[in-house]
Amino acid sequence: MKILISGAGGYLGQYLTKELLKDGHKVEAVYNNKHNTIAINNDNLNYNEHFIDLTNEIDLIKYEKLINSTSIDVYICAHAKQPNYAYSLDWTTKQIYDVFNVNIISIINSINLMLKTFVRKKNGQLIFISSNTVTWGGGDNNKFYYLSKKTIEDYLLSLIYKMSFSNIKINIVRLGLLEGGASSNVNGFDLEKYKKRINKIPNNKPVSLEDVKIAINYLLNNKLNLTGQIVRLANGE
Repeated sequence: MKILISGAGGYLGQYLTKELLKDGHKVEAVYNNKHNTIAINNDNLNYNEHFIDLTNEIDLIKYEKLINSTSIDVYICAHAKQPNYAYSLDWTTKQIYDVFNVNIISIINSINLMLKTFVRKKNGQLIFISSNTVTWGGGDNNKFYYLSKKTIEDYLLSLIYKMSFSNIKINIVRLGLLEGGASSNVNGFDLEKYKKRINKIPNNKPVSLEDVKIAINYLLNNKLNLTGQIVRLANGE
C-alpha cells in the first residue's frame, strides 16, 4: 500500500513510519519542519519525505499537488499540537487559537483534500489518531486539546455513511497514555504527574508503541471491510 502519514516527525509518527516501511509499504512522510526527520536509507525507494506546514495556506497547495500526483491508498492523520498550558480558564486567545489551528483547521483541511482524491478514485482509507481524553474529558490543563480531538471525531463520524458509497473507510484510533514519555517534549511536562497518571491505569502500564502498530495493521487488513471503528487503546484508563 502507499500510505501518507502526517505528523511523521512526532514521537508516534516516527515509529509508525519506520514500521510501515519494514512491513513493505510505500510511505509519503509529511513533516512540518526538517528537525524531526527520521534516518532512512536514501536508497529506499519506498520512502519520500515532504516538508509541509499544514497550517499554512501556501503549503496546503503543495500538499494538494502531492496527493493529486500520487495515488495514496491510506492517510494516517497523526499530526497534532499537545500543549500543557495553565488551567483552562487562564488560557489566552492566542493559546486557544494555536491549538485549534493545528488540531481542527489544519486537520480538516488535510482530511477534506484527501477525501476528495479518494472519492475520485472510489477507494481509500483514513485513519485518524485521536486521544482517550475524548472518553473522559481531559484534565484541567488540556480541555481545548480534548475539544479539538472530539470535534474531529464527530466530523469524521458524520462522513462515514456517505463515504462508504465510494468505498472509503474511515476509522479512529483513540490513544491513552503512550509509553516512553511521548509528552515529555511538551512545554511544561511534569514527570510526577505522568507517573501519577500511570498509577491510575488498572495494570499500571501505558499503551505500547507495539499496541498501536497492531491496531493500525488490523485496520489496514484488506480482508476486513471495517469502517466507523473507534479502536480504543487505553489499558482500561
